[in-house]
Amino acid sequence: MRNKERSAKSAPVGEICKNSRAEQISIERSTGDVRFEQCDAAELSIDTDTGDVTGSLRSDKVFIAQSHTGDVSVPGSTSGGKCRITTDTGDIRITVR
Repeated sequence: MRNKERSAKSAPVGEICKNSRAEQISIERSTGDVRFEQCDAAELSIDTDTGDVTGSLRSDKVFIAQSHTGDVSVPGSTSGGKCRITTDTGDIRITVR
C-alpha cells in the first residue's frame, strides 16, 4: 500500500507508523511519544513539544534532528530523502534497517 501523505495530529500516545510506506510523512504533536517501526517515505517531518521519537526506517535519509533537552542518535547518512525531527523535551533515536 502506498500513500501520498500520512499525517497524525491527535493520534494516541505510542506507535504512529508501523510497516508503512508513503511519499510524505508529517507528524505534529504537543505531547506523547512518536514511534516508527519499519516505515519509510521520501520525506519525513516530525515535530513534538514533549516526547521521544524512536524507531526504524527502511532506507537511508539525510537527518536533521534536534532536541533541546534530550539525546539525539540518528545515522550519519548523506544520501536519501530528508528526515527532519525536532522535539523540545525528549530523546531522538532512529535506526535504518
